[in-house]
Amino acid sequence: MKSQSPVQHEVNIDGKEYVVTVVQTGKSTWRAWGDSWGRHIVETGSSEHSALSHWKAKALVMNG
Repeated sequence: MKSQSPVQHEVNIDGKEYVVTVVQTGKSTWRAWGDSWGRHIVETGSSEHSALSHWKAKALVMNG
């Protein structure tokens, strides 16, 4: 597999911007990580969009 460069996404949660980094770690595995509410969150998914969605969902739960 060709090595992928990490991509940074800006995610807005409740009016606050967070930077989430996403990288492909396997053929069908993606990892998203970033800090939210003072805690480091790492989530995985089967696509870039999936990993980012999982990260955002976890951040929303931590805020609630």
